[in-house]
Amino acid sequence: MLLVFFVPYCALRNLPIYRPPTLRYSFQISKVTQLPHSTDGVTISLWQQTVAPIDFPALKTNATTEICVIGGGIAGLTSAYLLLREGKKVMVLDDSPIGDGQTGRTSAHLTAAVDDRFLAIKKMHGDEAAKICYESHTAGIALIEKIAADEKIDCDFARIDGYLFAVPSDKPGYLQEELAAARDAGTGAEMMDRAPLDFNTGPAIKFHRQARFHPQKYLAGLCKAIEKLGGKIYCNTRVTDAQGSDPAKGEKCKVTTASEIEVSADAVVVATNTPTPINDWAGIYTKQACYRSYVVGCLVPKGSVTDALYWDTGEPAALTRLRPYHYIRIDSSIDDEKHDVLLVGGADHKTGQPEGDESPFDELAAWVAKRFPKVNKPTFRWSGQVNEPEDAIAFIGHAPPPSRTSTASPATAAWA
Repeated sequence: MLLVFFVPYCALRNLPIYRPPTLRYSFQISKVTQLPHSTDGVTISLWQQTVAPIDFPALKTNATTEICVIGGGIAGLTSAYLLLREGKKVMVLDDSPIGDGQTGRTSAHLTAAVDDRFLAIKKMHGDEAAKICYESHTAGIALIEKIAADEKIDCDFARIDGYLFAVPSDKPGYLQEELAAARDAGTGAEMMDRAPLDFNTGPAIKFHRQARFHPQKYLAGLCKAIEKLGGKIYCNTRVTDAQGSDPAKGEKCKVTTASEIEVSADAVVVATNTPTPINDWAGIYTKQACYRSYVVGCLVPKGSVTDALYWDTGEPAALTRLRPYHYIRIDSSIDDEKHDVLLVGGADHKTGQPEGDESPFDELAAWVAKRFPKVNKPTFRWSGQVNEPEDAIAFIGHAPPPSRTSTASPATAAWA
């Protein structure tokens, strides 16, 4: 499922899109073979193997700050960075090292070609909502590009095209309908005879100026920038409760950790993969479902696969999640002059409910072998978790009842 960061659908939730301004950082690449503190299984992503998750000290005493950000993934760190740029005093809390969570387990597609498809968004929410979805995703990519440039973050960011192609079971004309909906949303997409892959994809919708990057390198750069701006980051600090402020009583927001340490803040941003272990705001857990998505990485001759993003339709115009789509990209970050890594993801299923007898990794390996017969067996394999909102719109905005507590994409219609 496709990855979209921080500002997806923000206009639907009436959140501002920030445009910050400059700094510098450096980090060392290291080979990682295990994540001793990981809370997300035993697999390690390509990104985590090349840039280790960053461990900060735990919060040991009660503290006071203007803004407390819960979650040190890309949504939380971006929120912290932008708030620091606004002159706020910011503290970030995470229960594990930075990069150990879902940001470090993506396949790092940066795209405005929403994976619930424009046709479905249009049918559920209307033309204007589909347009806002596209514009906010586009703004999110531009924000990452700008921060990387301003902060001199060498994270392999590049603008590349994306291609959506159909599967044989699609109804006739589906791809044309999706193209029309995408154009109505303002994408400027166009139909091509095929995607530039070795196997014949058939007609494909081309989305211009999408992007890809190395998420661990980007997180490392954000951490450096946050520290230079005076922000504080604490890891191994599990938050168990977050309460909004009560201005009438003069009470500030209160965040409580598993160690019974309290943080008092003017405002709290919850930017976790899901807020439900912290607080069940308006039954959010009943409005989303947890899915596991898988990625395999295979060595291919350098330059043999066109650097672009690729997706098949998988489940045309439906949100049933019965038939997950495949997502493909290439990566060149490994220390190998002769090879790139072909990353292929998919085989999604509801968490704890795998389908069939074949393992998801084997299913993906078989899919790759059929379409890329010269590719070796997977060298990398990992999985991650995504929370799918029932209406395909991420939960971003103030938590009910009205308070100074906000959610920043704890559930997104995207992973990859």
